[in-house]
Amino acid sequence: MARPLPDPHTLIGRRRDGRPIFPILGADPTDPLGDPEQPPSASPTASGTVVDQELLSKLLAREKEQDGRSAVRKLVEQLGFGKSEDLAAFVKAQQDAQDAQLTKVQRRRRPPTTPPLPLPPVTPRTLHYRLLLWGGHHEEPED
Repeated sequence: MARPLPDPHTLIGRRRDGRPIFPILGADPTDPLGDPEQPPSASPTASGTVVDQELLSKLLAREKEQDGRSAVRKLVEQLGFGKSEDLAAFVKAQQDAQDAQLTKVQRRRRPPTTPPLPLPPVTPRTLHYRLLLWGGHHEEPED
């Protein structure tokens, strides 16, 4: 049964942040989901259960996480490994083999894997002593 569409300027509801929700022009008048008698936060699904926005967000997040895990699993299988741990062990073995082929000079020239230690703060007193160490003449700072 067709129902009349609401006026496009009629307020249907409000979003969580307070912005108004208006009907979409060109909607199908036979669509039961667009019924204005139903609250906007609850819409029946094909099985007849009600899904609110929070539950839908949780379901979509879980689905996205499962898709990511299946993509990783598919890539690991395409590379010929049974588990991702086997791939990690293979990559580690390859890196160790490359490191073993480097000479001592090449190892020293390689950038460090750990970040450098932070420098101590420069105060007027430390600056004064550094200038003295470098042979500069500088007056004692006043504290």
